[in-house]
Amino acid sequence: MIEAILEQPLALARHRAAPLLREREQFLSHLLRQGTSRLCVRSIAAYLIHIVRLLELTSLRNVELEEVKNAGEYWARYQGSHRRRRAGISAAFCFTNVAKRWFRFHGRLTLPQAPTIPFSEFVHDFIEWMRSRQGLSPATVRTYSHKAGVFLTWLAGRQKPLSSVSLNDVDDFLADKAALGWQPSTLTSQAQALRAFFEHAARRGWCAPGIGRGIRSSAAPKYDGKLKGPTWAEVRRLLRSTRGAEPATLRARAILSLCSIYALRSSEVARLRLSDFDWRDEKFSVQRAKQGGVQHYPIQYEVGEAILHYLRKGRPRCPCRHVFVTLHPPYRPEADRRIPWPSRLKIGRDIRQVRHSLFAKGRRSPFDWSAMKLFEHIRSFVERKRTQGYNYVASASILSAFCAHVGDIPLDRITERQVASFLAGPRTSTNTWRGKYGLLKIFFEFWAARGELQALPMPPIRSRYPQTFAPYIYSRRELRHLLRTARSSQKRVACKIESRTLRTLLLFLYATGARTGEARALLRESVDLKKAVLTIHGGRFNRVRHIPIGPDLQKILLRYARWTAQRTSGSANFFVTQDGQAINEVTLNKSFQRLRRIAGIARYEGAHYPRMHDLRHTFAVHRVTTWFKQGADLNRLLPALAAYMGQVGLGSTERYLSMTPERFRNQLVKLSPQRRKRRWSDNPALMRFLAEL
Repeated sequence: MIEAILEQPLALARHRAAPLLREREQFLSHLLRQGTSRLCVRSIAAYLIHIVRLLELTSLRNVELEEVKNAGEYWARYQGSHRRRRAGISAAFCFTNVAKRWFRFHGRLTLPQAPTIPFSEFVHDFIEWMRSRQGLSPATVRTYSHKAGVFLTWLAGRQKPLSSVSLNDVDDFLADKAALGWQPSTLTSQAQALRAFFEHAARRGWCAPGIGRGIRSSAAPKYDGKLKGPTWAEVRRLLRSTRGAEPATLRARAILSLCSIYALRSSEVARLRLSDFDWRDEKFSVQRAKQGGVQHYPIQYEVGEAILHYLRKGRPRCPCRHVFVTLHPPYRPEADRRIPWPSRLKIGRDIRQVRHSLFAKGRRSPFDWSAMKLFEHIRSFVERKRTQGYNYVASASILSAFCAHVGDIPLDRITERQVASFLAGPRTSTNTWRGKYGLLKIFFEFWAARGELQALPMPPIRSRYPQTFAPYIYSRRELRHLLRTARSSQKRVACKIESRTLRTLLLFLYATGARTGEARALLRESVDLKKAVLTIHGGRFNRVRHIPIGPDLQKILLRYARWTAQRTSGSANFFVTQDGQAINEVTLNKSFQRLRRIAGIARYEGAHYPRMHDLRHTFAVHRVTTWFKQGADLNRLLPALAAYMGQVGLGSTERYLSMTPERFRNQLVKLSPQRRKRRWSDNPALMRFLAEL
């Protein structure tokens, strides 16, 4: 067999004279059957001779991993007659890699014994349950089992059996890790894994029931205002950098296009198969990694061109049916953890979150909960929530009001009637009632899980009323009337907001779709009028977004900024009152309602009067209506509108489609058909090529 890869007589003689010829030929034949190139197999054959010589093998024997590593380090330093060229920086790695593959092929590689995990039988049972019963992804199984092992190792250090674990032990574990500097997001994922483990352990009878339900995650906000990835400008620059003709560059551009346009996970991209793409109907299917199921997408033109360019010019012809395969034989699917990013493209590197410690150093001492009354229980509960990263200001006020209502009594003496009396306060709407009910339920469940309550003193919950509210959409005539009336509605001496400020604020809300709270919190340093970009802070989910503005609004804001600079100085807010202070929410709402009454704008079909916040909905509806008139592609523009308005997902944005005028409803059925100069299905040669793959 050695003659198939070597031609020179001297090389053939050297390989035949070396020991273990049959074992080496078996391994080399296996590599050729896998599709490895002859050049690569020839290089591996040369390494095998040196492996046999340095390990002094006359017959195949079991080899320790440490022995292989020592031989690789010796080969990297070797300068004798057997080396024909200078050793490179990867000499030790290549030697060790080939040796491990050869010995593993013959079953002769002895790996060091893995350290024993405490309670390993519980961990293995937990892994099997997640795989067979829950159907979780391999990555989730690995993560959950590892985090369960971290807790069990900590528990073994305390020499405590799993059957005697309580919620206080879990609290101590999380507090210890927080003292070591674990971030809130890490604590949240750890608590989530422990919750799943203890629910499984309770079903198996390994521990007391109820521990899993009592584990509460830390407050790790999904949107903390800090960028965690490249900006869109960096993404475009990254895509422009992948315009070479090399197979690696073509593959990288196709993968980058899928990830940036469709926000696919790396594992979802790696699992894409050729059969998932329907090029005639111009759509493709994705097997979702987290939620499961299949999701269908239209193929965006630029993404489709990048994938087709890779299929025609960069992807090797091989039996593998995955779209993205390795560059060198044996051709196999790219693993999700090895998705290739060109090393020279560093401009898309994630902006790492600034690490900061939210937890005090030191360890929490045990406390006797039974000696506490309601006030102390509330204070301890609120402190623990704030330690976990929650704000808990409004919730703490509600719990304090509840304590004042029932008195500072022992927790187990609170009755269902007392809770119902507190909830049924004067002028309490159903939503407020349900909000207070949910908070008290969490509070009682927290202490019940710690053995302080036998039963929850909660009355039956009220049913939720159906949501019938619809925002008011101002007409353009009403908007012009509001702007004209703003000059005269603020002439009273008691008005704290100048008419020019109110008028500019109305234009700002209508032109950007911002929330009133975001407008009031807008800072001077967040307004870049040279680049026409605003940085919006706050809002829901505590997000930060950068939005461009048009030239008309840019001129209006520039004139207003110059006007306020002459009248007030030293204020950090962009919109201010007459005395240069930030605008209060109550003051702004009163000014707008007075303006609305003077302008004669009212609502006759509903109980709610038009609000200032409805300018945000008006902006969205007018924008969608304009796109309907222009025949624009709503499939691409609605996600952009959601991002511009700071909304999460398309659910909040798609409701504006139903608020558009009736004459556009027929277009909703088609939802902006795709308009392209040409279609891939019109190219017979391309269709034949794709059918042959």
